[in-house]
Formats: sequence, C-alpha cells, structure tokens
Amino acid sequence: MIRFVFLLEEAHRRDLRISPWFNPYRITMNHTDLNRLSADHPARKHPDWVVAYGSQLFYNPGIPKAQDFIVKGIEEVVKNYDIDAVHMDDYFTRIR
Repeated sequence: MIRFVFLLEEAHRRDLRISPWFNPYRITMNHTDLNRLSADHPARKHPDWVVAYGSQLFYNPGIPKAQDFIVKGIEEVVKNYDIDAVHMDDYFTRIR
C-alpha cells in the first residue's frame, strides 16, 4: 500500500487524478469450480452468493449480503485513500 499512497501523492502533485477501476462481481475468468479457489476465499465461504455463467463465476448482485460485501470493499478504498473517483464495471463477461 505504500506504493499506492506514493502514486496518489505524486499524481496529485502533478495535478493528475486517480480513479481505481473495480470489477466487483467477477470471481473467475476460466472456470466454475469453487474448490479451485483458496480455502479462505469469500466465494467459498458464501457459495450461495455465487452464480456460474459460461466458464466464469460471479457474485450475484441481487443478493443483499453479496451487495454489502462488494460495497464494503470499495468503501474501504474510498475511506482510506485519497482517490478522486471510483469506476465500477464488469463488461468482460464472455457469452458463449
């Protein structure tokens, strides 16, 4: 995180803006096997939040607890770092 703070400070000193880009719903890109995730991965702890689509896993944004998890993660960045904006996106879904 020291590097990120340095990046923010130097960018702002140069009148540049930093806007982190979040893809909050995507869990995997090339498999749908929860067991391949680390044992402490939130998706393994809460498989009821997860939906498989094609060859990917996603958090289901229609589930309130999944929404809260995503929002809290982004809030942590917003509260702890002097960022200028937040981009939320997840348009890389591959449809087969």
